[in-house]
Amino acid sequence: RRLVCATLDNTSLTLTVAATNPATSCNRALVGPDGSTVFARNANTQGSTSVSPSGTIYFQPDGRATSDGAGSTVSSRTITVAGSAYAISLIGGTGHVE
Repeated sequence: RRLVCATLDNTSLTLTVAATNPATSCNRALVGPDGSTVFARNANTQGSTSVSPSGTIYFQPDGRATSDGAGSTVSSRTITVAGSAYAISLIGGTGHVE
């Protein structure tokens, strides 16, 4: 029941979380499985990851994905990995990932 912010760059995913609810920004690192603040990392130097449209993804407490911390603009995203025939689709209105 907190705002979670996902920042995806070419090789890593970093997640942060709001310390309180309600919130419009994330201010605490969410620690990954290895204890690092980088939640996931692409170890393949030949691959690259991109998200379209670019920018931080704000996962609202109700599950929606938005382009702003206040949750006023629902935003669907497509995540692609270079060299892969598949893409990950994030449906903003529900937060569903396929």
